[in-house]
Order: sequence, then structure tokens, then C-alpha cells
Amino acid sequence: MARSISPRPWAAARPTSLIAFGLLAADPELRREVVPKLASGKDFGSAKVVIFNGHQNPDTLLWGYIADRLGRGEVMAPFWKNGARRAGGGDHPR
Repeated sequence: MARSISPRPWAAARPTSLIAFGLLAADPELRREVVPKLASGKDFGSAKVVIFNGHQNPDTLLWGYIADRLGRGEVMAPFWKNGARRAGGGDHPR
């Protein structure tokens, strides 16, 4: 039986790489074990990682969902609370 070659061989590698980077960012011990000679980021500590799989449909929209998961939902609330709108001019979140 002939083996099929994907027309997009990178399609599976991209999500896997993003998951790996997220795990390394969140866990300093794992990062030291996997990449012990990493010069930059030694004092980085751990990152808050938010996972969004694309099948979710949050009322807060994508960026509101991320802000909520990071404990900063109020920062993005003005952009979705009274109907979705884009940030413009001087109203970018800080």
C-alpha cells in the first residue's frame, strides 16, 4: 500500500511546537532540564500560559478570554462588554 504524503507537512508540527513552548515557558525546572545551556531566560521564572483551542466561543471574545484567564479581564472588558469593537486611537489596554 502506498503511503500518502501530506501536502502540508508542517501542519502537525506547528501546534506541537506551540504546546512545547508553552510547557517550557510555564515550568522553569522543565526548561532547565530540556535546554540546560539556554543563556537567555535563566532568570525568567514561570509564565502564565493560556490555552485556546479554536473550538471555544467565549462571550468575551478571544482577547477577553485570554485576559480573564490571566486575571486581567477588566482590562479587555470595554472592547466586548457592550458589543464587540476594535481598539483604536488612545484606548489600547495598558
